Amino acid sequence: MDADQLLRIALTVVTPILTAGLGIVALVIGDWRERRTQAGRRRLAFEDASRQVAFAADWLNASKLVDDSPDAEQRAAMRAQSWLNEASARIDESKAPQPVDDKRAITLRRLLLAYPMRRRSARVLRGAFYFFLGFVAIRSVPR
Repeated sequence: MDADQLLRIALTVVTPILTAGLGIVALVIGDWRERRTQAGRRRLAFEDASRQVAFAADWLNASKLVDDSPDAEQRAAMRAQSWLNEASARIDESKAPQPVDDKRAITLRRLLLAYPMRRRSARVLRGAFYFFLGFVAIRSVPR
């Protein structure tokens, strides 16, 4: 066995292992980014809702100072209540990030990109992945 054959055997063995390792790392990073994005959206929703609550309280106090009549006070309270309901709905719409223990499993289906993809660019990348996977498989067949 000469050095060229030894190099071919090493590349044949290392390539699928390295590809699988990179796929697993990419899945872990993708899951981490998705959780981070969900947490960021939730934090922004809470910040926006708290600003809206603070504004509703300030507005209610200001409207009481401007007009002391019970009718105006009731209208102001109703309007402030509707803003508070909107803030509550905004919080309800934002999903809590998944707990760290509830990680998505790394499955063969995910490693082979065999799940439905929403974006066109993701489907194009999946096609390129399968093209190059086939290319590697054809090139690795001994002649």
